[in-house]
Amino acid sequence: MEIDEILDYALSLPDTEEATPFGPDTVVIKHHGKLFLILNLSKEPISFNYKADPEDIITQREDYSEYIIPGYHMNKTHWNTMIINRQLPATLVQSLIKTSHALVSKPSKKRKA
Repeated sequence: MEIDEILDYALSLPDTEEATPFGPDTVVIKHHGKLFLILNLSKEPISFNYKADPEDIITQREDYSEYIIPGYHMNKTHWNTMIINRQLPATLVQSLIKTSHALVSKPSKKRKA
């Protein structure tokens, strides 16, 4: 997928907004103020961070080791970085973005005091 296709897809999900809080080279997509996609435009190769289910995160890294790595500057338990290329099927990229959106859409569990 191309960068514009990734952004268009992420922004097509419910209640999303685009922001650039880290400067013009980093596009953040949020759902109700919670980050679910961070696209870095300033480095080559271009990549994006996405939230992933901790039960699936290692499998994603193993199955797509050339393109999916632990989340750059993020909590490695909950975030992966995908290197953008035309090798991965669009359906896979969209599925990972949709899951990231769904994970931040869940009501947070409050800890007991």
